[in-house]
Amino acid sequence: MKKSAYILSFFYRKFRPVRSKNRFAILRAARFSVAAFLPAVIWMAFIFSFSAAPAVESSETSDGISYKIVKVMAALPFLDWEEEELEIKAEALHVPIRKAAHFSEYALLAVLWAAPFGYITKSTKKRMAAAFLICLIYAVSDEIHQLFVPGRDGNVKDVLIDSAGAGSGILLWRFLFHNFSCRRRAKNSMRT
Repeated sequence: MKKSAYILSFFYRKFRPVRSKNRFAILRAARFSVAAFLPAVIWMAFIFSFSAAPAVESSETSDGISYKIVKVMAALPFLDWEEEELEIKAEALHVPIRKAAHFSEYALLAVLWAAPFGYITKSTKKRMAAAFLICLIYAVSDEIHQLFVPGRDGNVKDVLIDSAGAGSGILLWRFLFHNFSCRRRAKNSMRT
């Protein structure tokens, strides 16, 4: 076996070398496992682009979203809000919308990291811990990055919200993964 194939198999297949005569199969498996992490990296770039927006632009985006939500609510037949009242209610939703965005961004990021870690380890606890740790480190680096963006500041509270989102995303992934894998195992055991 070539040395490069052995190294790739060591890192990408459950932390142990894969014994195979077909080195191309090992390289294909390693390439696929690296590609499995691509959605998480793309989502991190997406989060970075939101963090890189100046405060005015970010605030306008949040205001636009909160106004649209209030506008949809005002369309309900039992609510009769004037335009001035819509703006007041939209302004009140501004902060919760921003914090919900932080929470949901990192919940999705945690799921995107937890899922492909199956190529590295089959231990669910290790997968969950690794995904959470990556999300936590990225949340801290994201807030440090915001210190250098005009009008923005780093906030420890946002790191805590991001971490809570990551933890919730991992728990949701764990619940769905556990239910899916238990059903699959039950179905496979019924076939034999």
